[in-house]
Amino acid sequence: MLGRLLVAYCQLQQTAEAAGASERLRGALNQILRRRLAQKSQSLESLEDPIEAWAWAYLLLNGDKESSDLPAWLKASRMVLNAVDAATAEPGDRMWVNTMALLAFSRQLDAECVLSSEDPLAKEAVAETVGDILGLLRLDRTKLPTTTKGGVDPDLVQQHQLTLADAMRQVPAGDFRAWAISLVKLALVQAGAEEGDLAEAFREAMQSAAPGDLALGAITWAYAMYVAEWKLAASTASPPE
Repeated sequence: MLGRLLVAYCQLQQTAEAAGASERLRGALNQILRRRLAQKSQSLESLEDPIEAWAWAYLLLNGDKESSDLPAWLKASRMVLNAVDAATAEPGDRMWVNTMALLAFSRQLDAECVLSSEDPLAKEAVAETVGDILGLLRLDRTKLPTTTKGGVDPDLVQQHQLTLADAMRQVPAGDFRAWAISLVKLALVQAGAEEGDLAEAFREAMQSAAPGDLALGAITWAYAMYVAEWKLAASTASPPE
């Protein structure tokens, strides 16, 4: 809930409210980490709850501190990637964890701490991470050993790839498939990635979508198209004389 509230404040450009929401979300997540650390039976970064994974992705996407402060950015990035690595084989949870991770990292190419980094390879490292998450999103787990859970061998990932459209069809229809497809489309646009056509899969999902999925899918897809047009216009604009 705090994550969605943070997104809403950011979209409404309510800076003070967004900062407060991100601080509360950060505090709640740190409390979970402290509880896990106190138990000692679990790794601090053992992140198997998809709800917690969503929360870290929301924080990486919209947290003010996570964009400008490198240690905070590294912490949130690491937790999101751990969630991807630990995602279960259950299609709904796994695909949504990967979708939110992809969306979060597609925005990190413009994160203040990445842009200001003295490391010339900082942006390339983020772009490579986006590619790695895409590979896991497209992974055909039916071709993997039944005991495989998280931490998949990179060679197996490359050997067993679905098209992106077919991968997104794995999201159960009742798990907001149309919205998930539109979020992946937005992530690809933000990352400047060329990764197959999702239009047909999106149209299919919209035909059987529940009202909430229909609305979120349509709005997000339209926004992705707007961002794509804006980026195209910006790249072809003549420099001022």
